[in-house]
Amino acid sequence: MLSVIHAFNLLWLNKQQLLLRFLDACQSGNLSALAETLSDDVTAWTDGGDKSSAALRPIVGLNMVMRYCLGIIEKPACK
Repeated sequence: MLSVIHAFNLLWLNKQQLLLRFLDACQSGNLSALAETLSDDVTAWTDGGDKSSAALRPIVGLNMVMRYCLGIIEKPACK
């Protein structure tokens, strides 16, 4: 049982590190670092939650998703 818990904790740490790398790449505008955190066939689904606007359709492909992420970071509410 301990090995299962250990494996889960490692998986959680890997996800956490990936998220931090993604956020850092977005905030710094580092396209190559951002591309390393996403797959080539990435699709982003957005939801504004009735409080902000969001993309009406899924955003498909690495370049489009990266442009979208960097565009969001540039909005005044994110700074």
